[in-house]
Amino acid sequence: MKSILVSPAVMSFVLISAIAEGTLAADPQSPPTPAQLEGAKESSVAAAAEARKAGSAASSVAAQGVTITDWYKQSVYDLSNNKVGEIVDLLVMPDGKISLLVLRAGGFLGLGEKDVAVPFDAIQHTVKDGNVHLTLDTTEDAVKSAPRLRYDPNAGTWVPEGK
Repeated sequence: MKSILVSPAVMSFVLISAIAEGTLAADPQSPPTPAQLEGAKESSVAAAAEARKAGSAASSVAAQGVTITDWYKQSVYDLSNNKVGEIVDLLVMPDGKISLLVLRAGGFLGLGEKDVAVPFDAIQHTVKDGNVHLTLDTTEDAVKSAPRLRYDPNAGTWVPEGK
């Protein structure tokens, strides 16, 4: 099994996201205004820069922050609440943002499974009955027909199968 080499980058993303969320609207149900988003971005970038300069971690984390465990190894469902797969990896870009999730889909008892890439923003994160619930606005068949990926340990990344 491959180990996750991007843990510091993922943790930075979670920390920066948490700091940014702390500067947004007090009501989590109301969407933030463009000015609040820009302020949050500037604030989180400044806080991260200060923490790097000081060689320390941020002094607080917003309660609204979402942890990586809310995504990694979580089941993903379609709009009809059918399980379409499980998140097995997160791809972090050099700027620290998560761009893609790798979803293990299909199969039965480990046979016939395939890994596919899903855009991070295509999955809705909600809480149902106190548990994380991830939803993808597509069908199980669409996920099954997506191009297959495989992990290349020499390159240290996911590549389309056959390459």
